[in-house]
Amino acid sequence: EGKVVAVTGDGTNDAPALKKADVGFAMGIAGKDVAKEAADIVLLDDNFSSVIVAIKYGRSTYDNVRRFLQFQMTVNVVAVLTAFIAALVLRSAPLTATHLLWLNLIMDTLGSLALASENPTDDLLLRAPHARDEFLISRIMWRNILGQALYQMGVTMVIVTTGEMWIPEDPNACDHFINDRITDPNRLAELQEVMVENFGTTDLCRAVFSEYGNGREFVRSGRDFAYFSDRSEYRVLESLVGPSRHMTVLFNTFVFMQVFNLVNARKIHGEWNVFKGVLRNPYWMYVFVGVSGMQAIIVQFSFRFLNCSYGGLTAAQWGICIALGAGVLVWQFLLHLLPASLFPSTGKKEVDPATVPPTLSEVLRGYTSTERLVRRMSSLSQSGEGRGGNAALRSHG
Repeated sequence: EGKVVAVTGDGTNDAPALKKADVGFAMGIAGKDVAKEAADIVLLDDNFSSVIVAIKYGRSTYDNVRRFLQFQMTVNVVAVLTAFIAALVLRSAPLTATHLLWLNLIMDTLGSLALASENPTDDLLLRAPHARDEFLISRIMWRNILGQALYQMGVTMVIVTTGEMWIPEDPNACDHFINDRITDPNRLAELQEVMVENFGTTDLCRAVFSEYGNGREFVRSGRDFAYFSDRSEYRVLESLVGPSRHMTVLFNTFVFMQVFNLVNARKIHGEWNVFKGVLRNPYWMYVFVGVSGMQAIIVQFSFRFLNCSYGGLTAAQWGICIALGAGVLVWQFLLHLLPASLFPSTGKKEVDPATVPPTLSEVLRGYTSTERLVRRMSSLSQSGEGRGGNAALRSHG
């Protein structure tokens, strides 16, 4: 019928059935060596209840792989599109190489530790079996990936293009960045020359504040160049004033969007409550808290080492970063209102393993002739030799 079939056996004559089945279970104590070699799983204690444990762990591992894939694809889509659009419009990437290295550490090493270590639960046995040809990325996962990428891209582009209009700056930032730090008269004269030559002003505080508001209210644009132009905006100032707070806010917000998306990535089957079981996995908690703490240290104390602004961010700027980062949780709730049918189809074609030609992987595993195995199984059934092979059961895995 083209269904997923599991076979149990312990004798030498069960080997063909164990190899042909989707999942072959051999007995570890009473089973013959030939049966063990032909099987996919060996029950070490000869206890059928171990099959249930194997199904739970198999489904849990499969889900963990999909969780990590959903999380990583979201970050990759946003990072690639951000770099591509910024290169076209601004001629430079808003996230530096050191920023991307830290993001890769979050995505690959820490992300996999957090999402690939979820323990199996009894709820896994309540789900219907996966289709034989089911794609690794389901419709719901595509909805989560593309939906979250849309939100994160929107937030990133808004900060890059309009941040100098609404991100608040410390009123004492001019003293903090210039008067207190630039004590060398030569560097101060160089800054004055740069301001006059590039921006037509002798007000050194314009190197810190934007022209919007009252002129002492919002952060200065951290874009290296003007839109579609070679005219420098912040690049000529960075060597004198240091990395901009504008782009530090962008970097911090981007990281916290990924941190909070770790909560969303745990759910891949359309669950509304993304917080359910969040405390059950200690590794996930360690990663969530550890990444958040490390990000705070990097932003506040790394300065030029990781291209963050001198002195870090103010309390108001931190509030903006965390609020926009936590927005992915609200956005995930809204994504559930979209029907999954709007997203790419994963296909539901049934395959009958007894009629289709063997694939390359089946040939490598010894499935060199489907027809020969079918004839062999038929002869075993007619002769009564298929003692254990006839005990086929439908697998929930």
